[in-house]
Amino acid sequence: MAAIAQESVPELKSASDAGRRKLVPAQLPVRGPAMMNDTAQVYLLVEHMPVFPKGEKGLKRFLDRTVRTPQGAIDHHVNGSVRIAFVVDEEGRILEKRIRRGLGMGCDEEAIRVVEAMPRWEPGRHDGKLVKVWVDMNIPFGAKP
Repeated sequence: MAAIAQESVPELKSASDAGRRKLVPAQLPVRGPAMMNDTAQVYLLVEHMPVFPKGEKGLKRFLDRTVRTPQGAIDHHVNGSVRIAFVVDEEGRILEKRIRRGLGMGCDEEAIRVVEAMPRWEPGRHDGKLVKVWVDMNIPFGAKP
């Protein structure tokens, strides 16, 4: 399997930071099927963030049905979450995936597989326009509550 680089994605320190900052796009390179070697405006926070089909309940159901804990993680009793960031474009496609905090034992690769299997999201909107937005989430592995 290919090595997965852990890369930094800018983030707000807290929700209160959003109230003190003007919402501006981050200039980050985005590489995806239609955008190889292109630099595009990608927002970190917008008026209407991208939404998974059927919202949080739909996302939880999707993760419950799709995430498969790798055998290596089971054998080593790995328990925790892989933190992954990805860009949702103006059409709801996922263009870029970055592991922010991995677990190893195959969990990082599984998190990427799960994100790649996601259906299109409802895109983010800012100032009435569809925009690219970074989404940051945890994908849980190990014991289920």
